[in-house]
Amino acid sequence: MQPEKGLPALPSAIPVRGPQYLDISAGPRVDPEGWNNEPEGGWRRHWQVFTGHKIFVILLAVLGIVGGFAMFVPKLPVYSAATTLELQPINGSFMNMAAVDPMAGFSSDATLNAQTQLSILKSNSIVAPAMERLERENPSVVSAPTDPFSKIRARLGIVPKEPVEAFKDALVGAAFSLSARLIPNTRIIEVSCQSTIPEVAANFVNAIASEYMYQSMQARSRNSQTTSQWLAGQLEETKARLGEAEGKLQEFVRKSGNMFAPDSAGTPETLSSSKLRQLQGDLAAAQTERINKQTLYQASLSRPIESFPPDLSGRLNEYTAEITKLQGQLAVLNTTLTANHYRVKEITNNIAELERARERERNNVLARIQGDYQAAVSREQLLQKAYGAQAGTVSGEADKASQYGTLKREVQILQGQLNGLLQQSNQTAMASAVPINSARVIDPARPPAAPTGPSLTRHLGIGLVLGAACGYLGAMLKDGSRRKRMLDRFGLPGYASRVLNIPELGVIPAADVKSGKLLPLPRLAKRNGNGMRHAANGKTAPVPEAVELVTWREKPSLLAESFRLTLASLTRRETNGAPPAILLVTSPGPGEGKTTVATNIAIARAETNRRVLLLETDLRRPRLASIFGLASPSGWSDLILEEGEFRPDMLEHLIQRTDVPHLYALGGGSIAPEHIHQVFNSPKVPLLLAALRRQFDMVVIDTPPVLRFPEARLIGRLSDGVVLVLRSDYTDRMEALAAQEKLWEDGIPILGTVLNDWNPNNDRQNKNRRYGYGGYAAYYRYHNGDTAPAVTVEKS
Repeated sequence: MQPEKGLPALPSAIPVRGPQYLDISAGPRVDPEGWNNEPEGGWRRHWQVFTGHKIFVILLAVLGIVGGFAMFVPKLPVYSAATTLELQPINGSFMNMAAVDPMAGFSSDATLNAQTQLSILKSNSIVAPAMERLERENPSVVSAPTDPFSKIRARLGIVPKEPVEAFKDALVGAAFSLSARLIPNTRIIEVSCQSTIPEVAANFVNAIASEYMYQSMQARSRNSQTTSQWLAGQLEETKARLGEAEGKLQEFVRKSGNMFAPDSAGTPETLSSSKLRQLQGDLAAAQTERINKQTLYQASLSRPIESFPPDLSGRLNEYTAEITKLQGQLAVLNTTLTANHYRVKEITNNIAELERARERERNNVLARIQGDYQAAVSREQLLQKAYGAQAGTVSGEADKASQYGTLKREVQILQGQLNGLLQQSNQTAMASAVPINSARVIDPARPPAAPTGPSLTRHLGIGLVLGAACGYLGAMLKDGSRRKRMLDRFGLPGYASRVLNIPELGVIPAADVKSGKLLPLPRLAKRNGNGMRHAANGKTAPVPEAVELVTWREKPSLLAESFRLTLASLTRRETNGAPPAILLVTSPGPGEGKTTVATNIAIARAETNRRVLLLETDLRRPRLASIFGLASPSGWSDLILEEGEFRPDMLEHLIQRTDVPHLYALGGGSIAPEHIHQVFNSPKVPLLLAALRRQFDMVVIDTPPVLRFPEARLIGRLSDGVVLVLRSDYTDRMEALAAQEKLWEDGIPILGTVLNDWNPNNDRQNKNRRYGYGGYAAYYRYHNGDTAPAVTVEKS
């Protein structure tokens, strides 16, 4: 292509327009971890994981079924047999057996007794004799029956054992699987076992029941015999001790010469002791009476007699009442009569006579109280002397009485022991003669006709469950890893705006350039955003039709529409009432698609009949010439390095027209890498951008990565804003944050981000909420000249 020849003349003096800075304190960033913690239904998450890895889960489930079948085939058929025993409680009241059985108290709790019998049934003392009995009583050994899987086991090399060896193994298996359980709310015990030979299973549980009942009877018989022998020895010993004690008692009475009589409590005592006890009672009564009399006497010395009980103060109270009555009459007469009146004198004389009588009665009461007290004191003293004399007499006989009582009690105790032993011996002899069995067999075991295990269905089910569980666990781990990677590598649309707190301008899907349809997973070839695809062998190869021109060459395509949508977001982000004129496109690192985004945004803007210039500032890897087929290799860097002042008319031979209408390109030129720093720090660069701003409606600048090279930061300070390109499932979150920090530190406005190379098939969480791309692809094929699409309903 040839350089532009008809460009309008530019004014010689072009004012430099500084960047319009955005507020870098846009608010706190959202914690990115909260993006993954948005509430969603638990069942829905599990269903999404399953549908996303259903082949893997189903494959492991099938492998689990195969494993379950492989575990089932080598196992021999197992037969179960069971017998039931009824525990018969012994009636302790019958012949008073509870009194003669030393172990009767331990079976009072029925539940505890049943649990004890269960343990006895499974003990080695029952199992070992039962096994020995079966080995003796089964001379004709029965071989294990065959089953439908015997041929398979034979082909696998699992040869049946000899009959004798198979019988022993079956017997050991029956003993190992022996179980006993109590049927709820009954006294019935079920004894069961499993064996590879049905006859062995039935005979073994029957032998266990027989051995248990036999040993129960033997144990009870041994207990009765032991008890009878012990009682007989105790009888002989007690008789000898009783005779010896009676002889000692008679000898003591003869030598002491005293008469011994039992008291009210039956304790033997002498006559002197009986008299002393009587005097002790009389003395206690006399002391009580003296205390009462003394209390009354002392009270009479300090209290008026009128306050005493009525039996002492009754007469005094009558005198006092009469005197009070006459005094009242005298008071009435004194109000109307003189003291010399005969009636006044008569009442006065009566009052004086009553007062003298009351005083005499008081003196009599005091004398009587004093006399009673002195009599009580005298009686107490006499009883005290008599008690002292009698106590002296009894003290000499106390030792004899005590010794007599000891000998007497010993005789009585031995006599009681002898009577009890005689009674117990008779009851024990009678109880031991009664045959008692504490259990009986209800249903004896019979050889089962069909095996009870192993269950093929159970093995297959367990294998299925374990396989599916392992598959689902693996799917959960893979999905968790995928979700974490999507969060760390911007795998979800909208996530960048949450992390960086800046708008997301658009999402560029990974798509087939020719059809516009989303690439299915088997065909998906990852692109690094620079027009190259990663092949299966790890090498890169050029795309047949460059994705950088998809907006122009494949206009009715999903990929083209995504760039137009991004442009719509950019033009909405206005600065001072106008869209950004100088737009810088960069990314945190290389291979994230900034050139692809820059070229397609420029093409989309040119489609709106605006004059658009695509400026290349990546001087290390210039690609505009190869993308648009530019004829001249010269570029703006050559102009910057020229000696002399910058003149806008010097751009005429550098700006080149592309095949895209209204789109122009300005290459970077070919300079040595050591001069790049000199170019971007030249004072001519602001003049260059000011000139381009005046000539074009929009200047789109393709820059190197912001974290690798300084060009994006240097040129970004002169732009209206930056578009940060993030590649889905590729750009690291921390690198994006670092790039954002660098741009904000420089005061460079960030207009938003573009999520590039997003694969919707990886977003299983939103799979059922996105548009049906297949229907849109059919629409675009129709407008490209293909067969008209069928009428379909789009799902959103």
